[in-house]
Order: sequence, then C-alpha cells, then structure tokens
Amino acid sequence: MRPSGPFVRAVALVVVLIPVVSCSKDPETAKRDYLARADRYVQQNKLREAVIEYRNAIKVDARFGEARFKLAGIYERLSDPENAFREFVRAADLLPDRDDVQLRAAQYLVLAGRHEDGKRIAEALLRKNPKNLTARLALANALGGQKDLTGAIKELEIAITLDPHRVDTYLNLAGYVRDSGNPAQAETILRNAIAVEPASVDARIGLVKIYWAAGDTARSEALLKEALALQPTHADANRTLAAFYLQSGRTKEAEQPLRRLAETTKAVADRLQLADYYFVNTRSAEAIPVLEALAKEPDGKVPATLALARWDFTDKRREQAHKRLDELLAAEPNNAQVLLLKARFLSTDGKIDEALARAQAAAAADPRLTDAQYAIGLMYLEKNDTEQAQKAFREVLKLKPSSLDAALQIAKIQFGTGALEPAQKTLEEVVGRQPGNLDARLTLVRLLLARGDIARATTESATLVAQAPRSPDVHILAGTVAAAKKDYATARAAFARAQELDGTSIPALAGLVGLDVASGKPADALARIGARLAKDPANPAVLEFAGRAYMSLGDVKQAEQAWRRLVEVQPNNMSAYAALGQIFYTQGRVDDARREFERIADKEPTNVGANTMVGMMLQTQNRLDEAQKRYERTIEIGRDAPVAANNLAWLYAERGGNLDVALQLAQTAKRQLADRHEVDDTLGWVYLKKGLAPLAIASFQRSAAKDPGNAIYQYHLGLAYLKNGERPQAKQALERALSLKRDFDGAAEARKILATL
Repeated sequence: MRPSGPFVRAVALVVVLIPVVSCSKDPETAKRDYLARADRYVQQNKLREAVIEYRNAIKVDARFGEARFKLAGIYERLSDPENAFREFVRAADLLPDRDDVQLRAAQYLVLAGRHEDGKRIAEALLRKNPKNLTARLALANALGGQKDLTGAIKELEIAITLDPHRVDTYLNLAGYVRDSGNPAQAETILRNAIAVEPASVDARIGLVKIYWAAGDTARSEALLKEALALQPTHADANRTLAAFYLQSGRTKEAEQPLRRLAETTKAVADRLQLADYYFVNTRSAEAIPVLEALAKEPDGKVPATLALARWDFTDKRREQAHKRLDELLAAEPNNAQVLLLKARFLSTDGKIDEALARAQAAAAADPRLTDAQYAIGLMYLEKNDTEQAQKAFREVLKLKPSSLDAALQIAKIQFGTGALEPAQKTLEEVVGRQPGNLDARLTLVRLLLARGDIARATTESATLVAQAPRSPDVHILAGTVAAAKKDYATARAAFARAQELDGTSIPALAGLVGLDVASGKPADALARIGARLAKDPANPAVLEFAGRAYMSLGDVKQAEQAWRRLVEVQPNNMSAYAALGQIFYTQGRVDDARREFERIADKEPTNVGANTMVGMMLQTQNRLDEAQKRYERTIEIGRDAPVAANNLAWLYAERGGNLDVALQLAQTAKRQLADRHEVDDTLGWVYLKKGLAPLAIASFQRSAAKDPGNAIYQYHLGLAYLKNGERPQAKQALERALSLKRDFDGAAEARKILATL
C-alpha cells in the first residue's frame, strides 16, 4: 500500500533538506571563496562579474572590509564614483589601521565636498608618517575646498620638497596660487613643472589659462599648438583649443580639434559636442550621421536620440521628434531626461496639461532633477497658477540654493501679486550675485517704477543703456522711465532707437503711439499705426495692437477692420471675436453684421472665422438652436476650431446635450487656448454637469485666478464647492461673486443658496 498523508510530506522535507545541510559552509570559508572568485574575475578583466562576487562576500559578512575596499576599486574602474565613494568610506570605517584604505577614503571624501572629514583622515595619516606624500596632497585639497588657500599652498610646497619630480603637484600648487590672486607666481610654478617634465602638456594648458585670462590670446594659441605637437590626441588640449577658437569667434578653426576629440576619445560627450557644432553652423547633414551612429550604442542611445529629437522639433518635424521620444519612453518609461524633453515639446505645442503631467513624472523619476521642477514652475505660470508655480520654484531652490533663475521667477511672481518689498529684496540679491543678468535688472527697474522710485529707476536704466546698448528691451524701458518723468523728448528717442534695433517690436510702437497721444497729436498716432499695418498687414500681434489702439483713439471703424482681419488670419483668437461682438452689440448692428458674415461663409464655406462669428452673433441674439447648428458646421469644416468648440461645449452642457461630446469639445478648446479664462470656465461647467465636482473646482479656480473681477466665475466656483460638500468655501465664493456684481446672471440663485448656508 502506498504511504500517504503527513508521513509522506515529512519524508519529502527531510530529503529536500539533506543536500542543503550537507552543502552548507562556514561563513568565513564562504566569504573567502566569493572573494577568491571575484579576484579571479578581476584578473580576467570581467569586472561586472567581479562586482557580483564581491557583493556576495559582503552579504555573508557586511563587515568584510577587504571585500568592500576591492569592490570600491572596481566601481572606480567602472566609472561609478557614487558607489566607489560609498564603499571606500565603509571600508575605511572597517579597516582603521590600513593606511591605503584610509587614504582612498580621504580622497573621495574631498571629491564629495566633505572636506572636514577628508582633512581629519589626512591629518591622522600625516601624524603617523609626515612623509606620506599622497596624504599631504589630500590634506591640501581638503584645505583648498574649505577656501583655506594659504594652508593648501603650504602643504603643496612641502609636498614638492618631498618629491620635486612629481609634476601634478606643481599643477595643483599653481592652481591655488592663481586663485589666490598671484598669476605671475603661478606662471613661474608652471614653468618649473615644464623644467621637471619638458613634455608636460598639462603644464602648458595651465599656462594657457593664465595667459587667456590676461587677454594674451597669441601666447595662449601658441602654447596650445605646442602642446598638441607633443601629444596630438591629448583630450584636454584639443578641448581647450576648440573652446579658444569658439570664444574667439574663429568658429571654422574649432572643427579640427573637435573632430580629433570625438575620434580619439570616442566619448559620448565629445561626439555630442561635435554634432552640436555642426548643427550650430547649419551643417545638419554632417551632424545627423554622428548622432545616428551614437544612438546605436548602449551608452549613446538616449543622449543621441534626444539630440536628434531636438533637431527634428527645431526643424519643424515635430511629429518625428515626438515619435523618437515615444519610442525611448516605451523602452525606458521612467527616464527623467526623456520625460522632461517630452514635456517641453508638449508645452511648445500648447498642450500645457499634458506637458505638466510629463514634467511631474520626470520629477518623480528623479526627485533631484532641478530642471524638471523649474519646468513645472514655468508650466504653472502658463496656467496662471502662481501659487503652484512659486511652490515649484522654491523646490528648485531647496535642491539648488544657488539657482538664480528660480529666484528670479519667484521675484517676478511676487512683483505680479503686489508683494513689492520681498520682490525687490530677491531681485537685489539676484542682481548682486549676477550683475550681467539683463532680465533681472530690467525687472528691478520696472519694480522701482512701480514703487515710485523714479530717481533710482533712472540711474539703473541709464546703466543698462550703457551696458547693453543694442538691447531693444533696455531702450523700451528707458523710454518708459523717461515718460514717467514727462521727459517726452528723451522717451521718444529711446522708443525710436528700440524700433531701429527691432522693427517688429510692438512695445516700441506702443510707446511711440502713447507719446503721440500724450503730446496732443492723435493724427500722428493714427498715421503711425496705419504705416505699421501697411508694412505687416497679416501679423496677428500688430493687428491686435491696432484694434486696441484704434478703440482707445475712438476710431471704431478702423478698429473693426483690424479685428476683422485678425479673425481671418487667426481664427482661434478669442479676443478678436469678443471685440467685434462688443462693437456690433454697442452699435446695434448685430443683424447686419451677422448677415455680412453669413455672406462671407456662403462664399467661403471653409472659412472658420466667418462661421464662428455667425454662431456667436446668433448666440448673442438667443437664437440658440441656430447657433448650435452653425457651431456644429464650423467644427465639421475645422475640427481644430477652438472658439467654436468652446461655445458648442457650453451650449451642449447648458441645454442638456451629450456631455461626453461636450467634454471632448471643451478639451479641444483647452488644448489650443490654454490661457483663456473663458475656456477654463466652459471646461469647469461641463465637469460640473457631469458630476465631477473636484475637476470642476480646479477649472473654475483657474478661470477665477485669470479674471478675478468676474462675478460669474466666482459663482460657478461656489456651485462646484457646494456640489463637492465644501460649504465654507462655497459660501466664500458666492459672497465674493455678489460683492463683485449685484445683478449678474445667477445672482438670485446665489442669494438663495447663501440663505441656506
């Protein structure tokens, strides 16, 4: 009879356990076996296999210092400094009497910026052996890292007495002497290094840095050529010569050292630099093969593909650029750099919400990637969400306190929200640390004007003009400062100079038109606007400015023509439709205007602007069935007609139409008109009708932030809060709506709801 039950299971368990017990080893023996296997792999140059065995030894005994020290050395050979640093430091803790281990830990601690820890170890080694040259060099670098240049120089001078033939000690000493403000002495030290080793290329490069900084370009170039004659493939010499030519404006001559660098080092960074050189010099046909070859290599695939995608995007092959990134993300969905570039492309395409999601994914994939946080901040600014933008920029500063770009963005937000004192404090700090930051200095002058500090604004503006005489923005600001002082002659000269430098500048044109009006010469203003329109009749920015300017000058006829033309050239410009609608409504010409646009639409059935205008006027006249049909026709002929899509989404939501279709339409409008408060309001209204109150709240918050004086947006926000069960917030929003306007459409309902809260 076959045995069964618990007895069988017990026998089986014994059988399974027997080989395990019989093959088990003493831990000391096991870790030594792993160490020996790892050492054999190192002898065979199988470094990654060696890593596995060294780590196995450490798993057996986490305090196995010898294995950790050897593992650190392999990480160093594999160009993995983070893991090398960690293992050298752990090994030093476990092997306090091994001077070689302590020394490597000290060197890595200094490289990692932990100068005090490195100094402590180096000093301990020198107490044991004052002639330990490597320990003295480590101490010198630790002192240098602590900005104790005198101490570093002293230690290096002692090191030279210990070994006067070691050239790198001279180079190190020359660097600290130069940084201490004595380039002549540094030059002497480097000349001594060349005397010790006549073929030293590094010493010559050190001399080049001294001569170049002093403006002696002839000696710099001669020394670099001398260095390359000694070692034609020396990486630093080629790299320095290329930089010398590029900064000297001798771009063509930079090609040879860049090519030599890429060909000899085969390094990813050097080949990318060569491709960038070709792109910058409009030689994409030579850049692309370099990148395509690099993209086939494991280490080069991502950076080369990113470079190719950037080129495609710049060269208006956006679909191909997105395809390259999508293929990378399919293989590496959490690659932060790829996610970030995808976010930037989407942002440029106007798809801010999608872009923001990708940038946030990049930040999640690499929480220390400051570029991702900065991009998130910029995208929130695009959405007019200054609170979230400022939060992102502060995160950048938390990760990288020296980031002046993030500090400047925070200052701009503070300025825009009326927090002038903290904004000025931040701007003063940025300008103090980076005097050449033109954006920061322009912003500071604008803030000084806002605070009424005309005297200092004048001084700062004059300094900017002297330092950046070819910047149109600087002259525009100078004109604004002069106009604030009623010095119209100076202001006119400044705006005219800005226009000379940039003939397309709308702010310069606006400044001159404003001065014409202020001088009592409206005819001159009209002539100036007309001349600009004649020069560039299809420019949307010019047409929009002209429409507003004509309205302010009381020339409604000319304004109407400008807005009409703007609708033709830019059918998704909501401002143009609103301005035309206001003109027709105010003049009682809605019927006549509608018929005129109907005739245009009949003649040009695919004219999105004319069809959208007809729909809007029908909607204004409360002929909603006809308006809806007209919008539907417009969507059919131009699926990307965002104004028609927005208005049709509203009608569907308001009149009991298909809410799923309404949501698609509202999202279409949002993608193309991301910064329009009307679109956010429509999207929020559709969400509210679909019962998605949290999403509705987010949309209404955006519309209210963009147009804080709009009572209806506050009313809608209150309804969304109420739907979500947030009664205190609902009460606050509804009260705010009624305080802005007592008789808006929905005011009676708002009062009724407030009575119940």
